[in-house]
Amino acid sequence: MRKSKFHYTSSCILFASWLWGLIPVSVSAGDFIPQGRYLDINVQVQDTAQRNPLRQIVDLQFSDRISIGKAVKTALSGTGYQLTESNHPKVQLLLSSRLAFVHNRFEQKRIDSAIAAIVGVGRGFEIDVDHLSRMIRIIPITRPEQEHKQILSNSQHSDSLFPRSHP
Repeated sequence: MRKSKFHYTSSCILFASWLWGLIPVSVSAGDFIPQGRYLDINVQVQDTAQRNPLRQIVDLQFSDRISIGKAVKTALSGTGYQLTESNHPKVQLLLSSRLAFVHNRFEQKRIDSAIAAIVGVGRGFEIDVDHLSRMIRIIPITRPEQEHKQILSNSQHSDSLFPRSHP
């Protein structure tokens, strides 16, 4: 009789310890853990921002006297990512340039999208993200001179917001 009472008491203590989180429960990545008779909790991370901090949706507001480099570093603060230094003169010029007025405020935008707009991705620069080292690098787009001249000549005849007057 005494042996079974001890066994029952120790089982209750173990169950209560597990229930209060004192004993860790090992689960696989796709498992749910029971939290009650009708409630199971998913133990996988579902939040996109927790899986990729650059996809956080934030409100950003910058001073009108801030440089592009400082704006990018400010946007990256709290993400764990850093902007790498560059020796390329075009990148240095970009990062030291004043932030455009239209980029002073971003409301409910993803961090990676705001940085792409600030840097001018597709308009002279690209962004390389190294998730292993959590580093972000800005790379100038280099085109052959002939291709660059072709783009300029084609843009003179395209529709634009500011049409050119023809002689």
